[in-house]
Amino acid sequence: MRNLIFIYPIFIIGFLFSILKTETAFAQNKAKHYFKMDYVKDMVFIGDKTVKEPFYISTKPITNRDYILFLIWITKTYVDYTDYYVDALPGLSDSIKRCFNDRLYLLFEYEYAFDIYLQKAEPYVADYIFNTEYLDYPIIGITWEQANMFTRWLSDRYNENSLFTNKVLEFEDYYKNEDSFSTESYLFDNYVGRLNVNCSDYDYLNLYERIKKLKKIIRPTFHIATSYELEALNRYFDNKKMDVDFGRMKNYKECSFEFLDIYYNHYLTYDNKQNLILNKYFVSEEGGYNLTNNKTTKFVYPEKYSEWCLDSYLTKQADNLASIYNGYGFIDHSFKKLVQQREDDVIQRKDSIGIFPYIVIGDKDDELFNVLKTSVFNPKSANIVKPFIYDHNKNMIINKDGDIFTTFRVAVNAIKKQ
Repeated sequence: MRNLIFIYPIFIIGFLFSILKTETAFAQNKAKHYFKMDYVKDMVFIGDKTVKEPFYISTKPITNRDYILFLIWITKTYVDYTDYYVDALPGLSDSIKRCFNDRLYLLFEYEYAFDIYLQKAEPYVADYIFNTEYLDYPIIGITWEQANMFTRWLSDRYNENSLFTNKVLEFEDYYKNEDSFSTESYLFDNYVGRLNVNCSDYDYLNLYERIKKLKKIIRPTFHIATSYELEALNRYFDNKKMDVDFGRMKNYKECSFEFLDIYYNHYLTYDNKQNLILNKYFVSEEGGYNLTNNKTTKFVYPEKYSEWCLDSYLTKQADNLASIYNGYGFIDHSFKKLVQQREDDVIQRKDSIGIFPYIVIGDKDDELFNVLKTSVFNPKSANIVKPFIYDHNKNMIINKDGDIFTTFRVAVNAIKKQ
């Protein structure tokens, strides 16, 4: 009897381990049927039986370094639409944005304008976001709207780089405003960029056939990780190994997104102290200038961070991407119909900064991609309850608005091989 007392727990542990091993094998086998994410280091495939739609998700949050690059890119690209990139600046009240808009839009053009931003912004902007020591730590003080702006931009940079790498397009560093690349404008033939001289294979194809051929290198629109994706990622790490401690972020010394390297090299250099230096070719002053500092004062942060979810402003959690976007007022559309409308030249055009009024959220067996039409719906205006966030201190979703230490990570639905 005494022997059985010792054997029984061992049997239970072995049984649970075998279930976990089976689930892992199932997910790994399933991943073979989906196109992988190239040019990334820290995105994992989640496709176990608990999720309706397989997806890729970043294993760590977006960093200060990533967000700084985003700010530089939109500042240098949307030159005629300053409100857009001023809205992306963290740590500023609406009143300060209105008062200093005429100087803030020059913050990556003249050092004095950049200094004004650091002076007027909340202290964490200078002490943490633009502090060299914390460049690879999670971005903080970001609103839900700013996180959405970033994820869509990141998606476009992934697909743009993929088209460069696969010699479909040539790299451009001079496009501005509506001429900039966006995934949806490219898919629906609303983007006029430089074709690579070796891509003649696509010339004879109609729009639908061309997209079908490009499907293996184009990925859907990236999004803030949803609540169910964060829960699935937590299960993936067995609730133990997920990096959710601020202090452990110092272990990351490289950008997770290799596809951003071309943009880092284009806009930024580093000095011998690893400060970020804005490339001299992109400023009006003589030479570049320092964007980061080496402040010795330690920034005080909590042990663990919290995260925005894509569905944070819905009244309840959802279990698939389409239902989340539908909850925000997005409308389902037929991909084939949109392609036909584009070929008939009756489809809606992109806006003044090159954004096309549709998003790609995944794929459909009969239509290549699952497409939704965007809306002007403001989720906060209709939300009568508190939003929710994923709190890593409690390891669960809680009804609470985001605060200064609420960050975010990205995810994207996987595309199935035909």
